[in-house]
Amino acid sequence: MRTSRTLVRFAMVGTVGVAINTAVLALLHQRLAVPLIAASVTATEIAILANYLGNELWTFPVRRLSLARLARFQLTALGSLAVTAASLWVLADAAGLPLLLANLGAIALGSGWNLVGNVLWTWKEAA
Repeated sequence: MRTSRTLVRFAMVGTVGVAINTAVLALLHQRLAVPLIAASVTATEIAILANYLGNELWTFPVRRLSLARLARFQLTALGSLAVTAASLWVLADAAGLPLLLANLGAIALGSGWNLVGNVLWTWKEAA
């Protein structure tokens, strides 16, 4: 029962992260003409920080900030960042998908890494 609640909350926090990522990407790349990869990396990092806060304070029963967990979350997210940025380039530039649709696909590809890494490592003691 606790596992399904954790999964639902993790997904809800991630959904908010997707919205943050998409809004920041659109602002940086489409409005401010920041190059695609730089805009993607920046948008992803902002979403990562928001996701850490949501998961630390709501998803897992820890509810206190921890620099050690933030470091593990960042390292786990680094893999997702690479997957997301590379996938966005492939989907948007190489495959020609519209930017925001390609961004959603890229985020989806990085989500599995995040879920497994964070449940098994970042919040292992709390999951």
